[in-house]
Amino acid sequence: MSATLLLYNPKAGGGAVLRQLPTMLAALRLHFPDVESIATTGPASAGPQVATAAQAGTQLVIVCGGDGTLFEAMQGAVHQKIALAIIPFGTGNVIARDLGLSMKPLQAIQQLAQFEKRRVPVGTLARPGDAAPTYFLTATGAGFHAELMSLPKPTASASRMHYFFQGLNLIRRNRVEDFDVRIGLLDGTEIALIASELLILRARSFGGILNRWRPGNALTRNDLLAILTRKHNRLALFLFILRCLLGQAPLAGVESADNLIAVRATEILCTPRDYEIEAEADGEPFGILPLHISTIPDALTLLLPKNYPNN
Repeated sequence: MSATLLLYNPKAGGGAVLRQLPTMLAALRLHFPDVESIATTGPASAGPQVATAAQAGTQLVIVCGGDGTLFEAMQGAVHQKIALAIIPFGTGNVIARDLGLSMKPLQAIQQLAQFEKRRVPVGTLARPGDAAPTYFLTATGAGFHAELMSLPKPTASASRMHYFFQGLNLIRRNRVEDFDVRIGLLDGTEIALIASELLILRARSFGGILNRWRPGNALTRNDLLAILTRKHNRLALFLFILRCLLGQAPLAGVESADNLIAVRATEILCTPRDYEIEAEADGEPFGILPLHISTIPDALTLLLPKNYPNN
């Protein structure tokens, strides 16, 4: 196997990947002359394919797809010498936006050629009985937004407001349920809270109207930004989500008048109370609570811009 592999999701972009594959390979060979290509073979196949490539001596896997394909691929790249990069063909493209990559494949390839390999931490997710943790890169959490991840995804051309209106339907139909959260803080202390929604963020930017949730976030940080809300009725939760989408939610690091809390954490344990609470990881459904969340430093090699912030 060659030193560089293009791993593409043939269904990404509504089939646009297949239509543009010859052009992308020609552009890649200008910078990575030995590049070969291989398609994912089905759901969750990217992780084993990356692990196999690493064992065969491949040094770089360029993932062509969305955040979900990259999420699967990184499961086979953590603790390996192999590096990952992304050519965005998804709906959210959070990683690509965080790295400042163009949404146009040929321009993104030119940018990747100027990036450098760097080791970064990864987030870990573990539940009782799991044989091994699952890794995430940009975000995880539990609550209503996690339920949204199990709904049909919009097309690449659809507005992000699709999720907002889907969320309105969920809030209208379902009760707001609480769950317990224990948070390990950076100073070694621990706090216990009751939350109805939890977002744990590592990326700097989620693009569009979501913009930057919190200054100082970066994939190179070893800690986690935990944002919790304690909204006990549908209207309050709706208004909170609306303010987040408009970039107006206060993230001051302390409890606000809106019962919103934002803290830096080393680990987080989420435990359900009376009802099942759904979780998500990098925009993909991830079952139900309980869930232990932490990070592993120096665990994954990514192609990053040379000016990307250090830890």
